[in-house]
Amino acid sequence: MIKRCNIKRTGLISLTLFLALSAYAAPMASETFNYFDETALVGGTANGGTGWSGGWDAVSGGGLEVYNNLIYQTAVAGSTRVLSTPFTLNDGNDYYFSFFARTDASGKFQFNLKQTSPEYVRWAFKRNADGSITLQCGAVTNNSAPDVFEAEKEYFVISKFETNGGIAYVKLIDPENPGAYSNEPVSWDLIAAGNSGVTI
Repeated sequence: MIKRCNIKRTGLISLTLFLALSAYAAPMASETFNYFDETALVGGTANGGTGWSGGWDAVSGGGLEVYNNLIYQTAVAGSTRVLSTPFTLNDGNDYYFSFFARTDASGKFQFNLKQTSPEYVRWAFKRNADGSITLQCGAVTNNSAPDVFEAEKEYFVISKFETNGGIAYVKLIDPENPGAYSNEPVSWDLIAAGNSGVTI
């Protein structure tokens, strides 16, 4: 069962999170990071958005910091938050995870969706220092070529997770040239198939 969302970050990133059961469903969870306290993503005090059980808390490096609605971090750190309605990994549904993101040249960040217990990562998206991206589904990871995620450029990142078969997809969309991203992408930038056979 997926219950927890983790974010790890160095550098500067602008994020808005959205989790949905399907492309047209109401969001399961969302977060705009509209906090005025730069240390808000620790100690459970940052409890905005919808679909969460409690606020953000630190998991490493003292937790992430917020500045002008941006997660800003100069050292490795991480924060985590629990979904109010966890979802199972074998329910046959498709789940969508999306966010707006922009980072500096060497910036790295990572999102994890983790199961309840033990806290194994079942889905992850990374932006690496060379501009490549990594997608993880279960125990399987897939990497892109460098410079796919350009520095100082905002992207709308969409990921689809198929619980029937354990397949994850990700697409980077340029908001200045979006195309028809009100519909599911026809092609994806990266795919990872990681069905471990474990029923959770």
